Amino acid sequence: MSDQTESRYGRQIASIQQELSKMQASSRIVTSPNELEELEREIRQLTDGLAAAILGQKVQTSVDSEAGQEAEQ
Repeated sequence: MSDQTESRYGRQIASIQQELSKMQASSRIVTSPNELEELEREIRQLTDGLAAAILGQKVQTSVDSEAGQEAEQ
């Protein structure tokens, strides 16, 4: 994987992890079903984004690897 690609995925993953940590540390109180749904949606968006970034990083690493190059041919 190129340094630029690695850096892009690394920044994206770190940013999402930071947002999740802030959310976890937050003193936000849920007082209604609507607020609970909103919180669930926010968490799901972040975790889906994290999963996509990690998967993208792994796929790109595999494609860029020697074994990946051989498999392509």
